[in-house]
Amino acid sequence: MSGDDPRRALLGPGFYPQILRNPVIKGLMVYGRSRQKVDPSAELIEVPGVFPSILSEDEWKALQLRMDIRKGAPRGSIHRSLFLLSGIAKCGHCGGPMTGKTGAKYKGRIYRSYQCVNAKKARAACAFHNSHTSTKLEPAVLEYLGQFSDPARASSGVG
Repeated sequence: MSGDDPRRALLGPGFYPQILRNPVIKGLMVYGRSRQKVDPSAELIEVPGVFPSILSEDEWKALQLRMDIRKGAPRGSIHRSLFLLSGIAKCGHCGGPMTGKTGAKYKGRIYRSYQCVNAKKARAACAFHNSHTSTKLEPAVLEYLGQFSDPARASSGVG
């Protein structure tokens, strides 16, 4: 098939999810799905055993759960985090990743910090409960990186 072939459109990004979401693969015929899009209260009529099942009920549920998880963060999308250094900051003691954590509200203020993932998992992985508030760490990193936007300071070395 060439790139201009209209049959190629059949294999677009929605092709496989449409097949994998279809209850026919578990042997179930469902009537009324198009009506339900217009009227959510419309009743669906399900007829089991119309088709030979490809997946068992448990396999079907596992597949739907997996697809729901993937739907939340589809491939090719950019991960967005409320924490500037998410995926970048490392623990100074064990070298493990630091993740952002939002703490409880206290007097109307929400506390945000970076914590060592290894320390949260097990004390053996990182003996230090390394944590830094985002209000101190993020501005310090930005200030440090800001020196490299000045060509004179960057060429003279760090300092």
